[in-house]
Amino acid sequence: MLIVIMALVWATAWPHAQPHAAKAPHFKKHHARSLRSGAIGAKAAGASQAAELALRRRVARLLRVAMMERREAELRDFLIAARTETPAFADGAVHELDARLAVLSAFVTKDFLGSPIVRARVINRRHVKLSAVLELHVRSRDGQEGSAVTIVQLRPDEETTIELLCPRALDAAQLTWKATAL
Repeated sequence: MLIVIMALVWATAWPHAQPHAAKAPHFKKHHARSLRSGAIGAKAAGASQAAELALRRRVARLLRVAMMERREAELRDFLIAARTETPAFADGAVHELDARLAVLSAFVTKDFLGSPIVRARVINRRHVKLSAVLELHVRSRDGQEGSAVTIVQLRPDEETTIELLCPRALDAAQLTWKATAL
């Protein structure tokens, strides 16, 4: 996603700086300047058409991303409505993390593929806005491990619920949290 954003910034800031293949120099014969009134206007129209085409392509890419995000949300809503999750365990312990972020409680369920889904309440204990990377490490009784990561942005003393999916199928028995302030 970062590469796409950087490409968009590059194309917007310097539209004439598009990469071109190396070509041998081509010498044109010098002709007398055309006195037609449309010659200069045609070059300007070509540049504006190219800029409009680039903008349309960018908008089309953003619309595709929005469509995929909407489909992901619809799939998530379907899985929740279909009740394909089974409860695994609840962790009622309060985990105070280094970034002055606290995980108040966590509930673990398993989806239909056996992957743990963790829903947890987190609170910002700072008196300033907090942006942090929150890492979850899941361990099963037989020693298998999995992890999930998310970014949280919280106002002072704000509390929210997060949802993390560990893509590895395992029977979660222990949760370990780590937070890194950005």
